[in-house]
Amino acid sequence: MKGGIEFALIMLFGMMFCAVAIGLIGVLTQLHDARLLQETIVSTIEHHSNEQISGKLENQKICLLCSYQIELQQDHRVLVTVLFPIRIPVIDYRTFGKISAMTTPIK
Repeated sequence: MKGGIEFALIMLFGMMFCAVAIGLIGVLTQLHDARLLQETIVSTIEHHSNEQISGKLENQKICLLCSYQIELQQDHRVLVTVLFPIRIPVIDYRTFGKISAMTTPIK
């Protein structure tokens, strides 16, 4: 009887740990997709002319749930901010993450 209770407790906590770990892997995947979108936008801005940028950015299918904002800074740099959802379904946690990057000076 004692062994059965110990086994049940180990399985309960072990499965709970596995479920949370899978949720955290999902968060890492969401962060990776948002970072890839951000780096793609920065690279597109740095290596293409103004006419080509809007067409290339509209066709991005990297992170469908992400939104981005592009701001021109005073020192001829562009600030790219990506907002992405963070969800951990096991504990019903939902929020948004934000990452930002600047381009090299654009002339």
